[in-house]
Amino acid sequence: MFLTMAPKSREVRIVKNLAEGGIRRYLESLGVAAGETLRVLSCDQGNVICVVKGSRLAFDRKLAEKIIVE
Repeated sequence: MFLTMAPKSREVRIVKNLAEGGIRRYLESLGVAAGETLRVLSCDQGNVICVVKGSRLAFDRKLAEKIIVE
């Protein structure tokens, strides 16, 4: 499922990051990489706020739909 569909307040594991090029490398440097876990704090109209490795990150709908989680 896409990150936009992840349940609130539950930890999910990142399966794949479909972002391209520099955006993908930047996200991986922040800890958004396959195998890592994150917790969704809020999902409002597709925009997602989550916690990855103790840091809060915000993703717009377009980017959140490129992160596949389980």
